[in-house]
Amino acid sequence: MRGGFRDESGIALGLAVMVVVVVGIMGAGLLVFVRNDLASVVRANQGQSAFYAADAGAESAKRELLGDASSASYDADDASGACDSPLDADAPISSEWAVGEGAERSFEGGGFVASIRWLGSGCGFPSGGDPDSEYFEVVSTGTSGEAKRRIEAVYAASDANAPLANYAVGDVRIGDTAVVDGVSVFSGGDVEIEAADSLRGADEIYGDWRSDGETARLVEEAGVGAVGAISGDTSEVGTRDFDETSAPPFVGESPEGELSFPFDPDNWRSRSALEFLKEEATAQGNYRDSGGSLPWPDDSTESTVVYVEFGELSGSVELSSAVCEAASECRGVLVVENGSATVESGAVFRGAVVAAGGEGAESSSVVVEEGATVEGSIASSGTMEIFGEIRGIGRKEAVSRPGFHAMEIWSWRELYE
Repeated sequence: MRGGFRDESGIALGLAVMVVVVVGIMGAGLLVFVRNDLASVVRANQGQSAFYAADAGAESAKRELLGDASSASYDADDASGACDSPLDADAPISSEWAVGEGAERSFEGGGFVASIRWLGSGCGFPSGGDPDSEYFEVVSTGTSGEAKRRIEAVYAASDANAPLANYAVGDVRIGDTAVVDGVSVFSGGDVEIEAADSLRGADEIYGDWRSDGETARLVEEAGVGAVGAISGDTSEVGTRDFDETSAPPFVGESPEGELSFPFDPDNWRSRSALEFLKEEATAQGNYRDSGGSLPWPDDSTESTVVYVEFGELSGSVELSSAVCEAASECRGVLVVENGSATVESGAVFRGAVVAAGGEGAESSSVVVEEGATVEGSIASSGTMEIFGEIRGIGRKEAVSRPGFHAMEIWSWRELYE
């Protein structure tokens, strides 16, 4: 009977080996699955990080445009001149965001390369775009590891509703030697006009002064709008000029049926607006805390900002003919906080002069002396006296200055690379 039984010794070892092999195969398969899943998660995270980097590039480009929306900075300075901005035909100006592939920024785990290109007429100007606005194409490529994401956006420089004309919160005096050509004068107080023919030409920016309402002047000439009374030569009141006595009356706020400011009379001197301009001036190395005869930066452009801030004791600054012999030498935005500004006889300035009362300051003022010229606009939280010449400029240039425009998205899309 013993011969009928087989020897089964060692069978457990074989089964154990088989189990180990099966478990090993399953483990290897699970490991491959986990590895692939982990790689997929890493790629997804890198892709998301690359998108965030591209978005950061687009936002950085937008911030750059808030400080400088001049077409001259982002045009194609090529031999053909087909896409060259008319603002720098004689002296090309190029931002680092418009040269080569654009501005490159790196940070831990990735970075971006972003460029800005001006879209002029015949050079990518968007279909249906406003011909009075400037448009810019922003292309930002973000990277993280091996992942790339690309954002293409078009931004429009829109009017921030700050005064693009001459405006004083207090009274305005227009002397008999003054010439105000192509731009209107507005006041939250009274206006004295010593000679009606001081105001000339059409208002190039505000036209008939129509704002959100339906009420407007019947003419588009440069005129005077005063919340208080117009005195001196009042021959144009009710036709070209309007005050509290005219029909319709000129008021600080715009109820239906009455004329008012074609801009926001307050936002330009808000704390946030002034802090933005101070930040721009500081970044450019043009922040000052003392007055007197003011030097102006060499090679200034429309985006140059000089900010002078006085303390509790109000001070004054002067733009002299020795510094500003020609508009090409003095361009940009001058901001005087808690102080006054004087454009002296013989000086020529192109841009905006802003005198804003600081915290605790009752007012600031601006004086344009006889023989002085301002090509642009003036905003004063106090009074304004004009004895020299003020000339209007085109809306595009006026809006492109720092602090006078906002950037709105016209189009936006994300691309995978």
